[in-house]
Amino acid sequence: MCWISSNVPFFSTNNSSSCRRAFYINRANNGTINSTSSVAFSTRSMERGNSGEGSPSICEVVSSSPNASVRVMFRQRPRRFFCSSEVDDGNFIRRNALLITFLNKKFRTIPEDPLIRLPTDVIPIHYELHFKIYLPYKNGIDYGERNFTFDGNLRLHLLCRQTTNVLLLHSKSLEIDYDKATIWMGGGTIRLEGPRIIGWKELAGRNDLLEMRLDRALLPGRNYILELGYKAKIGKNSQEGGLYQSHYLNEANGENRYIAATQMQPLDARKLLPCFDEPSFKAEFSISVQHPDGTVALSNAPIEHTRNVERTFYNYVDIFGVPSLRVAAMENWGLIICRQQNLFYIDGVQARRDKQFVTDVLAHEIAHMAPTGQSQLFYEHTVKAFRFDQVAHQAHALSYKISSVREVARRFDRITYLKAAAVLRMVEHTVGENIFREGLRSFLRNYKFKNARSDDLIRFMDSWTYQTGFPLIQLIALNSTAVIASQVQFFYLQEPSSNPSSWKVPLFINGNTTNNGSEDVIILERDSVILHRYQLASRARLLEDAFTIARTGLISFELAFKMSEYLVEEKEYLPLLVFNNHLQHLLLLLRNHNKSYLIRSFILEMLETQFHRLFSSHFTNNADISDTLREFAMVQLCQWNYPPCIGHSLREFSRVRSACRDRKMSDQKIPPELRGPVYSTAIRHGNIDDFDFLWSKYLIEEYDSERGRILSGLVGTTDIKLVELSLNRFIENIRNTTLIGFNPEDFYAFLLKFVRSPILNDVVDSMKRNFRMFANKIPNTLLMKVILTFITKWMNSESDLAELKEFEIQHKKVLTELRLLDYLHEQITEIRANEDFVNKYAQTIIAYLEKRKDERNLEKQKINKCQPLIN
Repeated sequence: MCWISSNVPFFSTNNSSSCRRAFYINRANNGTINSTSSVAFSTRSMERGNSGEGSPSICEVVSSSPNASVRVMFRQRPRRFFCSSEVDDGNFIRRNALLITFLNKKFRTIPEDPLIRLPTDVIPIHYELHFKIYLPYKNGIDYGERNFTFDGNLRLHLLCRQTTNVLLLHSKSLEIDYDKATIWMGGGTIRLEGPRIIGWKELAGRNDLLEMRLDRALLPGRNYILELGYKAKIGKNSQEGGLYQSHYLNEANGENRYIAATQMQPLDARKLLPCFDEPSFKAEFSISVQHPDGTVALSNAPIEHTRNVERTFYNYVDIFGVPSLRVAAMENWGLIICRQQNLFYIDGVQARRDKQFVTDVLAHEIAHMAPTGQSQLFYEHTVKAFRFDQVAHQAHALSYKISSVREVARRFDRITYLKAAAVLRMVEHTVGENIFREGLRSFLRNYKFKNARSDDLIRFMDSWTYQTGFPLIQLIALNSTAVIASQVQFFYLQEPSSNPSSWKVPLFINGNTTNNGSEDVIILERDSVILHRYQLASRARLLEDAFTIARTGLISFELAFKMSEYLVEEKEYLPLLVFNNHLQHLLLLLRNHNKSYLIRSFILEMLETQFHRLFSSHFTNNADISDTLREFAMVQLCQWNYPPCIGHSLREFSRVRSACRDRKMSDQKIPPELRGPVYSTAIRHGNIDDFDFLWSKYLIEEYDSERGRILSGLVGTTDIKLVELSLNRFIENIRNTTLIGFNPEDFYAFLLKFVRSPILNDVVDSMKRNFRMFANKIPNTLLMKVILTFITKWMNSESDLAELKEFEIQHKKVLTELRLLDYLHEQITEIRANEDFVNKYAQTIIAYLEKRKDERNLEKQKINKCQPLIN
């Protein structure tokens, strides 16, 4: 076995040419890598201007070994890019990876499902829209039964491309005035009466389609205008999409004020207007809004006219903060909408990591890609992509057949979002930043005002676009001079798949090896940003891969635990975070084992030195990192009842109760990053008065970040009655828009925080008992899905499955109405995988930790025996 190691993170950028080498390598006796003795280069070059538009240029690198099972090749598109074996100054060869292409599968375009796509017989050209908004934005404004509704008038300009007497649009929850709807022929000032609409049919249950049948056909090449009016409700919260209401506190007079905002990604434009709600139907919009006096209308449409009021001009972008939004932010071109808590940073109220997050969100929305150099952010996003895409029943390809509108929304998930970003990052790193950016510019120019298909991307990405999951890469030393790679599809809850699928993978080899005793170590490039699991890389990646691969049985958990022991000296955040995530997962799966305390003891042992180091007055490392580590250490150590941490937290909370008796919690002096663990520890070891004090502060707190910390504190209670009380308070008030503190985003965050509850089993049992009540009071599929996930997530036995079956029988009607029955069935796969994991590894893990504990106790006894006697 050829082990791969690195002592720095894999995700930074390094343009050094010394670390680029061919894949198939020889290992010389002195430990260096000879990258040319076993590789022959052959090239086919298409120079600029010598080929048609879009023709691919290909450089191939073919192994000269007769036993080689791989073909290594460069691929580049479009025409302006070229390759040549003569280029050795780094312009091409140095900046291109070797793509290991396993030639056993062809990828084809996935046919589009005609059942859910609008026909292209008629296409939209221009939407003319007028809205009248009935928004009672403050006290004294009242429209009676029209409160929180809007009227819409649509004039839709159409172009007929093929003869048809049926017009199909998307429409959802819109009350259309069918009697007054008309179609005109002609697109200019002269209009003639067009076909009459003789029949309407709302196909709400099938893709939200509105069907109009005409008395005569629309003719190809003709322009038509559809005119209609409608009215609809403004959504009660951000989860409903379309045009929805939100609210904020006017500090000048203490009044609640309302706003109306839009969120239409991915399928909610149809809630605002009848339209062609698919990306391929591009059109222009003209919008006018009639809104209440005292309010302002903002749009991302181009400005119609301007006048000079300043002599100095600045480039700027409009970003609008709303109190609630179901996503972190939305990159509407010309007017970015951002959840308010993600838009502002206030020193002393928010932690430095909040500042980092605000910066990341804004940079992401402005550039709509991960900011260059944000290595930690990219690493965490990649790990998230791994975690969702490595679970068999959750994983899916980036491009695949969609069978229903519901599936579009369901698949608009973190795998699609994060994996796509990771794959693009991998392509950029493979071909180089300059080439990637020039190719991207060319791609965007070519498809501006159009829609690109996945087939239009470079072929290198086919395997990543059309296949589920990602590969596990294994490097094996054939002999003293050669190494080969193999790959298998990776899912962590089961054995590596025998699925013949394979991926085109760029592997970067560092030009130097190291000798550590008897082991030769070959370093895969430490800056690698490739979306696959190595069987070893940087410290954080080492731990991440070791614990994950241990779940498949390819390596032992004993090895993963031993690799973790160095963490008592670790000074970086990421390795500690990775370690903690995996140990927390193990602890939750084995929480009912009578010796699960051994896992808690191991966590404490690895982290307790962090507490003394990070809270020492002599600690002078980078302030940003130390704050993050301080928070991390406080959260974990207080959670596991580490006495110094508990004492520190209780003293701080006592001071806060005195100082903030008549003030908001955001006014206090505890460092922001430490408030969450202080609150949680105080509530866990406190009484109902402490709980009520913190709850009262939640109700008046204006800062979202501080409200989040208070919620983290409230879930620390060990009294199930207080848990149920707080959940009921949320549920009763989540639709009461007169209370500023309650919104779906807060409730969603509150539910997720219960995974750290010290009485997790009691919380799960309570949610099962009260599931019907939850469904009746919050018929919101997303929130109910979170509750259902919480109930099923850590089930791991036959008795759990029997209990789940009984749960399904009891709540089948509700689950069907919420469209969660299929989701419940999906959880059975994960429960069986959890059960299999416990059966396979629980005893092995516990046995190793017991043995380790005994060995350490024996060592301590020997040390004590050797202590000199003191007279």
